[in-house]
Amino acid sequence: IEEAESVAIDATEVENGGSVVLRQAKIDGEVRLVASVIGGDLDVSGARLEHRGAMALDLSRALVKGALFLRGEAEVKGALAMTGASIGTISRSRR
Repeated sequence: IEEAESVAIDATEVENGGSVVLRQAKIDGEVRLVASVIGGDLDVSGARLEHRGAMALDLSRALVKGALFLRGEAEVKGALAMTGASIGTISRSRR
């Protein structure tokens, strides 16, 4: 997904009973999940989220009931905001 000048994905205040999977995604632009409720996991394993000099991933005030997976070669190039977020656990590994 390319929207380098602005928001590539806007899921502000979305309520999802399951998981959000962005595994292996290549996204240029902001991924906005502000104040969203994710009933399962947020999996960005192996993903490249890029918005240099700006917000790349905004999880402010989000509720992730499961885990945030940042495994493999996951990269966030740009700002990562998690102010006020509630995340069950964060899993980060290079494998």
